[in-house]
Amino acid sequence: MFLVARSRIPARIGARVTVETAAGSQMQEVALGSHYLSQQPSLLHFGLGGENAVTSATVTWPGLARLETRVENLTADQRLIVSSP
Repeated sequence: MFLVARSRIPARIGARVTVETAAGSQMQEVALGSHYLSQQPSLLHFGLGGENAVTSATVTWPGLARLETRVENLTADQRLIVSSP
């Protein structure tokens, strides 16, 4: 599952994404400067192993309000685009 987060904040820096499946949860955060002499892409990839469904994906947006966007009942092998509220 790939997740692309769209936001008014440049490059979605600091957006935290949590993906939950029947097997457990995974969390990733959009960050800068984590690769030597290059930038990390703002596209997040979640490996689901043998799972074929995602219970929910929650994006916590950076900023003082810490707004959240939640998407539920997703299938595996797709690209999901989520926009900030």
